[in-house]
Amino acid sequence: EGRYAEAEPLYERALAMVKETLGAEHLLAAQNLDGLGSLYYAQRQHAKAEQSYRGALEIRHKQLGDEHVATLQSLDNVARAQVAQRNFVDAETSFARVLAIRERLLEPRDPVLGASLANLAIVYHAQKRFTEAKPIYERALAIIEPALGKDHATSSNVRRGYARLLAQMGLDPDVAP
Repeated sequence: EGRYAEAEPLYERALAMVKETLGAEHLLAAQNLDGLGSLYYAQRQHAKAEQSYRGALEIRHKQLGDEHVATLQSLDNVARAQVAQRNFVDAETSFARVLAIRERLLEPRDPVLGASLANLAIVYHAQKRFTEAKPIYERALAIIEPALGKDHATSSNVRRGYARLLAQMGLDPDVAP
């Protein structure tokens, strides 16, 4: 509802209660840190979001390991906050790590894998590494569109990014695969 000023102290109080009763490394602490990160991200406080996401990542890494879906989501969140701060080098490292693990664990046509590819393509695109971004966008679209449909928001967002890339490369986005 956009009631950030009311939500923040509630998250902070919940986090303090979890730390006091269950310990600072309990998974509920990670969940609350993730919520705080999302709250900060929505308010464009990306450095604070990254800090909260990193706290959640550290807990999940210790409690669940590197390859758990929640740990990967936390690392993905860290990378999104890095992109928002235009820290593309670190975001690339984070997204590439998530992608490498998901490529090992997921089916080749899983839309989550497609989203990871799209994230990496976006980072390359932002760095004007067009020739690297293009095949990754294409692979992402080849996974996402059949899985989710061409009208799905994720498909549309990736398709728009790909079209912008093609236009920047001087290629006709209307004849894209």
